[in-house]
Amino acid sequence: MTETFTRSIREELASWEAAGLLRSLEAPDGRDFTSNDYLGLSQDSRVIQAAKAALETWGAGAPAARLLRGNLPPHREAEQEAAAWLGCEAALLFPSGWQANLAVLSTLVNKGDLLFSDQLNHASLIDGCRLSAAHTSIFKHHDLDDLNRQLASAPTKGQRWIVLERTWSMEGDHPPLEEIADLAQHHNALIHLDEAHAAGLVNPALPQDWPIATRMFTGGKSLGVSGAFVCANQETIDLLINRARAFVFTTAPTPATAAALAEAIRIIQKEPERGKKALRAAKTLRSKLAKGGVKSGGESPIVPVILGSEERALAVAQAIRKQGMDVRAIRPPTVPVGTSRLRIVCHADHSEEDIDGLATSILEAVKMFPTTEN
Repeated sequence: MTETFTRSIREELASWEAAGLLRSLEAPDGRDFTSNDYLGLSQDSRVIQAAKAALETWGAGAPAARLLRGNLPPHREAEQEAAAWLGCEAALLFPSGWQANLAVLSTLVNKGDLLFSDQLNHASLIDGCRLSAAHTSIFKHHDLDDLNRQLASAPTKGQRWIVLERTWSMEGDHPPLEEIADLAQHHNALIHLDEAHAAGLVNPALPQDWPIATRMFTGGKSLGVSGAFVCANQETIDLLINRARAFVFTTAPTPATAAALAEAIRIIQKEPERGKKALRAAKTLRSKLAKGGVKSGGESPIVPVILGSEERALAVAQAIRKQGMDVRAIRPPTVPVGTSRLRIVCHADHSEEDIDGLATSILEAVKMFPTTEN
């Protein structure tokens, strides 16, 4: 039985490798154009010092789940900072964005409810929809007409939910949020908004009359730490504390993590120029690529360069990395088949020379491995 099991694993790995989809863990190497540390806060001395102080005071880890003995002052401080930042009544800290999304969708959405999910939503949203046991309809990316048709033709029983991201992690684009909020109001739907790649880069304030029931943002992107927050009204947070399995049955995030998150949120509010620098760097890169005949996308620090096949994306990324720039190829199942790409991330601390050098390397690498597309 063991041999059969091992053989099946070996065969599956071989099939992934033959398809150009096998992944391996690689250490960071070269100038960072890959991580989600958009604002450079992971290396900020104030964030690091906040974590150190919490380590000295509260120890290396949380001793239990939050409902037992793991509810420490740094957790509550971070939640208060998060709620105030987004203008929500309350917030709840989770160890990861994955757990936060699963908690919301598996707890607040019930069997008999209706979910409408953007086709390019993150895997955590997809799995959250599955765990909810509600019926899920997929609407075309950013297609308001398709979403409206599906909402209009859906059964009238059950709560309706629209699930989407404020910035898509692989496309780097934003949804027409105001129009989606209008549709939600017209069709009596609620919205769960994933702001993992938006927090710290867009205006956190949203109209209070929009039917957004829950907002989630992570600590491992712009904040430079880890973890995630769900922001909502107090009653919703209270229900998550009591019923969300992804919260109840997990050890609390470390107090050092919580303290670092609180400090990062304070810095972002005091230094909005960080986000503007990252956005300007991405805009400059897109312009330079366009002048060189290479198409790119996005409206955020995420700059996707779609190359088509897995083999081409890997080859182009490898050529760029040989120039000392850490750029990675993104392949299925992370992105749809035929859309393998470079996912380039611009940071607040990237200089003009960094962007110039990267643009030159991309243009040269793309020409080395030509196709009818980019």
